[in-house]
Amino acid sequence: MKMLRSKRQVGVYGQSVNSRLSIPLGKHATVFQAEVYAIIACVHEIETQDRPEKYISICSDSQAALKALQAAKTTSPLVQQCQQALNDLST
Repeated sequence: MKMLRSKRQVGVYGQSVNSRLSIPLGKHATVFQAEVYAIIACVHEIETQDRPEKYISICSDSQAALKALQAAKTTSPLVQQCQQALNDLST
């Protein structure tokens, strides 16, 4: 994630397809929200690719986002959306 003129953007890079995305989130998004949204963006990008790979890796250095995604219960709609997207991708 990077900051530009006090607006947050999510940066996503796909090594196997040499793809880069930059998605503006607005100036009120938290770093946590941006990190979770970056994972959602990865899932959506993977879903748009017609690739035969059976195994996919999504890397994040956000311990808070990863712990939130592992939690059995969450009250965050964004985290719930990300959990659902990851579950859908895995089936």
